[in-house]
Amino acid sequence: MLSSNLLSQPHFHKWIIHLNQQARRKRLALVCGAGISFDAGVPLWKTLVVKIARKVKNIPEESINFFNSRYSPTYLTQIAYERHIQKHSPKTKQKRLRVNEYWARIVHESLYDGCDGEIDDIIQKHPYLRQLAIMAFKCPLVVTFNFDSLLSEAMQVHASKIAKEGGDQLPLPDISVKPGLIEKPDATTIFHINGLLPMNIQRKRSEELVFTENAFADVLVSTNTIEYNHILINLSNYTNLIIGHSLNDASLKNLLRGGRQRTPAQLNYFIYWVPENNSLKDETMRDIFNINLEVYNLITIFATTSDIAGILKLINEQDETNFATSLRSIGANKVRYPFFIVGPVASGKTLILQHLRYFKTYEEWLDPVPPEMYVSHHNLSQEERSSIEDWVLDQLDKKNRIMRKTEPGFFFMDRAPLDALVFSESAEERRAKAINLSNCFQKDNQLVSAQLQFVSAEEKILEERNIRRGRLPEEGGDSLYLKQQTADLVKLYSINQIYDTSNKSAGEVAREIVISALLEEYKETDLRATLEEEASEN
Repeated sequence: MLSSNLLSQPHFHKWIIHLNQQARRKRLALVCGAGISFDAGVPLWKTLVVKIARKVKNIPEESINFFNSRYSPTYLTQIAYERHIQKHSPKTKQKRLRVNEYWARIVHESLYDGCDGEIDDIIQKHPYLRQLAIMAFKCPLVVTFNFDSLLSEAMQVHASKIAKEGGDQLPLPDISVKPGLIEKPDATTIFHINGLLPMNIQRKRSEELVFTENAFADVLVSTNTIEYNHILINLSNYTNLIIGHSLNDASLKNLLRGGRQRTPAQLNYFIYWVPENNSLKDETMRDIFNINLEVYNLITIFATTSDIAGILKLINEQDETNFATSLRSIGANKVRYPFFIVGPVASGKTLILQHLRYFKTYEEWLDPVPPEMYVSHHNLSQEERSSIEDWVLDQLDKKNRIMRKTEPGFFFMDRAPLDALVFSESAEERRAKAINLSNCFQKDNQLVSAQLQFVSAEEKILEERNIRRGRLPEEGGDSLYLKQQTADLVKLYSINQIYDTSNKSAGEVAREIVISALLEEYKETDLRATLEEEASEN
């Protein structure tokens, strides 16, 4: 059961629909922090560090309390590590290796001594570890900042359960502490960014743990390393769900900020844990939401522990009908959001659509384009225009059938179906096209309604872009022609908002469109009514 506080967050249903769609498309990645293991008895960062410092035994309690209250956890860990080395005074390489192994065992004991029972017991008691494991199988990539192996072990338990029940054998995760040259096909890659200490101490651990002040400092200054760029590039390929983090980790914030600059239209999701409903004031939540969105491209979902379990279960639902039913049961009145990207020639629609691939996208045309399509319609013969019109009608029929599908999600398509009306030589030709379109969209293929996202630029810029693409003004239309084309499209669709691409990158404009889609009211245009009006005009 999801709390009323969670459901009251504006556009929450949209976010779940997007996350579910990305999970079904295998385009979702998980970024996990210490919070996911807390309910299994694994301590959070500061508590873990204090436990380690106490196990070293030669650090006074007052020193532990002082450094824990005044400095970052890594600073106290550095002191504990240095005291550990001093205590054993290794003189040879072999002895130093043994001392480092003793250190790893101290960390291991401090990490797991609060865990109650074996992994099956932990899964049974944990509020959402089972659902998280199920989700991880749907994700090509999981980046975890944790040392513990609870998630991967929960995945193995789930795979065994499915196999015993007669289901398909799920590929076990590929666990890594270093970027692989080639990812294991059809398997989830779990990348332990700070190192790995498996629950079973006899299993192979990572040689290094990023845990001390100097290790973290090295990570923060190493933003041009193969490891950093590998993670950044891989994370930028997916919509990311961040869970179990507090956003206090500087290396995570570096990755998020790098992603914000590299792929501006990639909005990710951050589950902000709250201990109970209404534990944060509305004003505080708005400030957190706005800062995370602006600085890190994060949509923040404020959720209690029980809310998190419900969220994961919704995202994991693979049956489209069941998912739609579940969404409607918690107040969603819509589960499918179609959009058309509209604008004049050279306005940047194709580039913008490329930046929108964190949703399901469809190109302007589904089949190879006839060469006459690249010529201004003023320069075409009547026979050529007629041939083009037949081809376009076939394309619009196919595109409309795609947009009419009932699967939940967000769908962006280049060009709206009535654009062809603007490319007419006369009112008679325009009306004839409208009648043909009206006849095309009948019975089993009624014209879909959608929200229109209109993009344009200054007419001189449109003309310059056309020239750079190899279309001279006398072939593809001059600035006056493009200006008129823009005006005709605006009038046809009664456009109120235009995204100006004149002096912005395609990525930044796409980001504005994504924010509109996920954070603003969905405003559907009744294209059928517009078409009927065009077809009936004298």
